[in-house]
Amino acid sequence: MTAKIKELAIAAGLIAPYASGHEGLANFDFRRFAELILDDCEKVIRQQQHLPVGFLTNPPVEQVIIAIQKHFGVIE
Repeated sequence: MTAKIKELAIAAGLIAPYASGHEGLANFDFRRFAELILDDCEKVIRQQQHLPVGFLTNPPVEQVIIAIQKHFGVIE
């Protein structure tokens, strides 16, 4: 599990901070976890605004995918 995914899992209740013993699927908010992931994806996409002016409204899909994968630690 990457550090970013772990951070989101803690925020959604899948993993309890400081090993409090209150972790697991019973406390896991799947919707919150999905919302957190989508929020992070949106942030990564918005950060792609450093692209040349012609790409601001339609950044190359591959570049956005790679940026999201890097953000979540799937690739370096």
